Amino acid sequence: MAAHGGIQINFVAPAKAQQLRAVGEVARAGRTLTVSQVNLYCIDEVGQEQLCALATVTLMTLTTRDDGK
Repeated sequence: MAAHGGIQINFVAPAKAQQLRAVGEVARAGRTLTVSQVNLYCIDEVGQEQLCALATVTLMTLTTRDDGK
């Protein structure tokens, strides 16, 4: 089970495009915290990409104890 630890979104350019592409990766997966980053790109009519937004997401992993509590 995972709990939301935090999310931060930075908009760096207007998303004025008919197509968007998101690329995400896990920056660090630890025992209790996982940090991921997502880059959002706008794709224009000739196929060139421009960075529109950056997001950082932190999730906390919740585990149960051996006694089930």
